[in-house]
Amino acid sequence: RSRVAFNSNGQVFVHDLERGGRVPLVPELPVTQAPVWSTDGTRLIFSSNHNGTWNLYSKAASGLGEVEVLLESRFDQFPSGVTADGRLVYQEIHESSGSDIWLLPVSGDPEPWLVTPVEEGFAQPSPSGELMAYMTNVSGRFEISIQDIDRVFDPLRISTNGGTHPTWSSSGERLYFRQGHQFMVSDISTEPVLTASVPNIIFGGGWELSHQAQPLFSEFGVMSDDRVLLSRRPPGSVPT
Repeated sequence: RSRVAFNSNGQVFVHDLERGGRVPLVPELPVTQAPVWSTDGTRLIFSSNHNGTWNLYSKAASGLGEVEVLLESRFDQFPSGVTADGRLVYQEIHESSGSDIWLLPVSGDPEPWLVTPVEEGFAQPSPSGELMAYMTNVSGRFEISIQDIDRVFDPLRISTNGGTHPTWSSSGERLYFRQGHQFMVSDISTEPVLTASVPNIIFGGGWELSHQAQPLFSEFGVMSDDRVLLSRRPPGSVPT
């Protein structure tokens, strides 16, 4: 993983970590956000509201070629991940049920994954495709849960004192998330049954790891070697 997709001033950019330099992904659209890599790393899926509603689009990660329309709706939609079998995971902001989690197959109609009266979102499929980590405020505040992707078994809550923005390690053996200004990790095992360790603090130090007002968007990622890539800000400063 030598490239990073990120947002800056309302545009998605692709940055080359090895060679340096960055290019805008979609300069032809006025505002884009929430980039997600395809499973093979050749394309980026993102949201744009150039037609009035935040909807789902795709473009080659090189920036070449045309923008592909994936799904347009009257509801705002934001991508959050791609399953091992290529299904797009996204959150839809519905006027009655708030933020819900949906799946979009490579070919076919959208499928609801978790649609309830409470807020749930930022769903992240595990690298193996067996599990889904997500945020939900069913308890009254956002917490992190994981569940088998077919939703046969009950969800397992991971966070113990609030949590947002779950992100898997490349091995799928660890789940990282944010707890306020702290960065947490829990060890995940599926054998013989699904279990999770009590989360440990990796670091804190007062840095903002994401907008408190926008919990459905993240400002960090985990690299394939478990290095953390994040946009950090001292309190009250402009992000760097």
